[in-house]
Amino acid sequence: MSERLQQDALADKGHATGDAKLSDSIVEYGDYGCSDCRRLHDVLCAVRSESGRPLQYVFRHLPLVSSGPNPMAKAIAAEAAARQGLFWEMHAALFRHASAGDENILLAAREAGLDLERFEADRADPAIAEEVQQDIDQALAHGIAQVPTLFIRGRKYTGTWDVESIREAAQPPLAGRVHTLALDFARWAAGSSALLIVATVLALLWRNGPFGHGYETLWHLEAGLMAAGRSLVMSLHHWVNDLLMAVFFLVVGLELKREIRAGELADPKRAVLPIAAALGGMVVPAGIYLAFNAGTDRVAGWGVPMATDIAFTLGVLALLGTRVPASMKVFATALAIVDDLGAILVLAIFYNHGLSWEAIGAALLLMLLLLGFNRARVYALWPYLTVGTLLWLAVYLSGLHATLAGVMLAVTIPTRRQAPLLPLLAQGSAGIQQAIKRLENDTDREEEERQRMAQRVRSIEERLVPSAERLEHALQPWSAYLILPIFALSNAGILISFEHVSVTDPVMLGVVLALVIGKPLGIFAGTFLVDRLGLGRKPDDARWSHIFGVGCLCGIGFTMSIFIANEAFAAGTPVESAKLAVIAASVMAAIIGFVHLRFLTPSARGVPA
Repeated sequence: MSERLQQDALADKGHATGDAKLSDSIVEYGDYGCSDCRRLHDVLCAVRSESGRPLQYVFRHLPLVSSGPNPMAKAIAAEAAARQGLFWEMHAALFRHASAGDENILLAAREAGLDLERFEADRADPAIAEEVQQDIDQALAHGIAQVPTLFIRGRKYTGTWDVESIREAAQPPLAGRVHTLALDFARWAAGSSALLIVATVLALLWRNGPFGHGYETLWHLEAGLMAAGRSLVMSLHHWVNDLLMAVFFLVVGLELKREIRAGELADPKRAVLPIAAALGGMVVPAGIYLAFNAGTDRVAGWGVPMATDIAFTLGVLALLGTRVPASMKVFATALAIVDDLGAILVLAIFYNHGLSWEAIGAALLLMLLLLGFNRARVYALWPYLTVGTLLWLAVYLSGLHATLAGVMLAVTIPTRRQAPLLPLLAQGSAGIQQAIKRLENDTDREEEERQRMAQRVRSIEERLVPSAERLEHALQPWSAYLILPIFALSNAGILISFEHVSVTDPVMLGVVLALVIGKPLGIFAGTFLVDRLGLGRKPDDARWSHIFGVGCLCGIGFTMSIFIANEAFAAGTPVESAKLAVIAASVMAAIIGFVHLRFLTPSARGVPA
């Protein structure tokens, strides 16, 4: 379904009235025999009469077989009326007379003030039917196959059919315009990556500019809570890394759970390929780093080049469009999610900072309580989020990294077997039809029906979307467009000084070579081995050069690599070297991967190679 109509499409054939401005246009594909179109017609009339300034309203025919035995008849009648300059009069009259019979069409023609003799001659003209067919062909070209379908301000309208909502969509207030721009940006697949880049560049400029001291001062400001003589006070930098990133890890855990339940990791045969690729992409980079740093005090950084930044990687793949097969985007997503799981395990096992067994015991008890909720089939989210907050505090006090609480909470959020869609749709449709009949007989019951319908919609929604997916959908935009940019802003502000950081530093060399060379080699080797052993199979629409190119892009470590660098090293030169190396390697990996997939990899069509 086309989500937008461009300006040239809006200028195509269609009967228009009102101020001819694209910015305020309402385009409707409708059918005079459709009961929903008749109800929407009344709403649109009210919208146009109540608008502060004239709206351009365009009507295009899309008569459907379901509207009667001769769905074209009324559309042809409207076009015949247009030859007498009375289209809109006939348009309104046809909606007033619902039945498709010829007597109702003639009654509408009389009400519209048509010359009936000329009307009969015009609607018998084959050219009229051809004009209606042009509207139908245009609708199909835009992927429109149902009525009514509205486009407001060039965008497919999916909101509610009430006067206020449609009027605000056509003539949005400032908040509405900002919301629309935000949605457009969110729909851009590379949007979150763009924000990360902006935040990273801003952090580097801020830290290395004349106000660099202010950068350090800001993120070292302490804030926290005090209650009953106890305090939880941390720097802003630690609040970002320990609390906000726990939300990010919660989203990662929910994504992993969804993939295991119904995604690329649900089928063991399909899951083998991205799992093997992810393992290769972790082991080989770690080995390259250790080759440069084994036996030194910087060996702890071996976990830094193991991670893949899913936002950046998928953002670059989105820029490549159809040049990369869809299967490779699915492969990259599953690979990055498994990679994130590996990074989480590495954090938990190798980068804890002294354990408090009392706090670990408290965390385990809270985890058991959450699992009890799950076992008892508690599907409301608030008990999990309430106990999850206490779980975060316990994990923070335990010496394990507090962000692990996000993954632990994600494990317990309940999912149910998806309900069959058809019965739910039938239930919703039956409820709507019953409500319509009751309101037609008694309009004073509107508030009662409103509450009843709201409850029915909520109950159907709960079965359509499991609790875990509802939480993921709610948090994912905050994670991608707020938490990760804040993380980049607070962590990427590295002081670039070659007096302290050298390109020959083993940490720099280890991280850069591990991400730029080790990642693609490890991913390719893991995939190739599994394919040759018959344990998994490369997608049919992808070449081995696609696998290698995606492996190059997975060298974009950024978020998780910087995160692990903070845990691997104390403040000072090693962590600065590691973070600078991550940024440099991520840029190099993005450029190499993009160039390889865009210019050096042949089309996936044809015989796989």
